[in-house]
Amino acid sequence: MVGAAVLLWGCMAGPQPETLVDDLVVVSLVSDPPEAGPGDTVGMDVHLGVPNDKAVDFLLWTCLPIGEDACLEKDAEQRYFFVESAEDALQFEQTVPFETAGLLAAFGEEVPVFVWAMACEQGLCPLLEQAKAGSIDESDLVNPIESLKTLPFDGVSLAWRTLWLSDRPVEERRKNPVLTPDFELPEMVGAGESVTLTFLVDDVGEEAEAFGYSLSGGFGAVETRVFNGAVELTWFAPEELEESGESTLWVVVQDPAGGSALWTGSLNLEKG
Repeated sequence: MVGAAVLLWGCMAGPQPETLVDDLVVVSLVSDPPEAGPGDTVGMDVHLGVPNDKAVDFLLWTCLPIGEDACLEKDAEQRYFFVESAEDALQFEQTVPFETAGLLAAFGEEVPVFVWAMACEQGLCPLLEQAKAGSIDESDLVNPIESLKTLPFDGVSLAWRTLWLSDRPVEERRKNPVLTPDFELPEMVGAGESVTLTFLVDDVGEEAEAFGYSLSGGFGAVETRVFNGAVELTWFAPEELEESGESTLWVVVQDPAGGSALWTGSLNLEKG
């Protein structure tokens, strides 16, 4: 049975600053499935936290490095995905090249591939400007972390996940957790109140953790361990509200074996 979210009044520790999205961030990158074989179609769901009204460009790509200057995918028909003026929720699909069967034959039953996601306020990132022009320096896709050293701290976010290539039977491959809300959000939340969110989590390993993020207020812990197939997080409204409005919340569950899942919702905040 779905229970009600709990409203509390200032009797708990407050929000952790790391959980407040006060600058552009790639909140989650979910590969579905997290493990695929040659010829399979893989979906990528991306969520961005955009706390201001500035236009944001976005780039998604995969890279299995072959040396310092190139990725194995460099000759693929669909090399990368670029989105100008991106929304906060994006979806992509890509087919795993049949040629990757040779990798599995050479390196074993599974091979890890990086999936990269970069979001930038328009005009800040040369890599995204290259993508907009239709021509990217391949070496910049191999190690994008290096390029962060020359970029401003604000208005830029880079995230990555591992997509596993495998020739194992589908039933033996990694799976994404199944995240089921066991609560109902309140219609309105006032300043200083908190809301407890409980999730049932299936198909997840023993070391899985949940991470909460919010456009205002914040969560009481930076990370929370999934225990016995469930996890509970507490979100805190700001102590003071200058005006009524809405706050977006994200909860990401990550399984160290490779899977991930996302829940997102919104709360209406009422100025007292």
